[in-house]
Amino acid sequence: MLPPGTPQYRSPEALAFRKSHAGEEGAHYAPTAADDLYALGVVLYWVLTGRSPSPPREHRQRWSTSSRSHPSRLAP
Repeated sequence: MLPPGTPQYRSPEALAFRKSHAGEEGAHYAPTAADDLYALGVVLYWVLTGRSPSPPREHRQRWSTSSRSHPSRLAP
């Protein structure tokens, strides 16, 4: 379970936690300063450029519980 908040300001770590613990009872995400820093970065980007760092469609995809496949190898 994630604490209340706006999905577009969620850190990638929080979203990864939500995906990996979907359906688990008692799973709670412990927010850190990194989550606040990520949200601040989103706000600063919006203030400086007048647009969101990612398009609204991407927010819905990031927030969905479907899992993505991981790459089979790392690029050099």
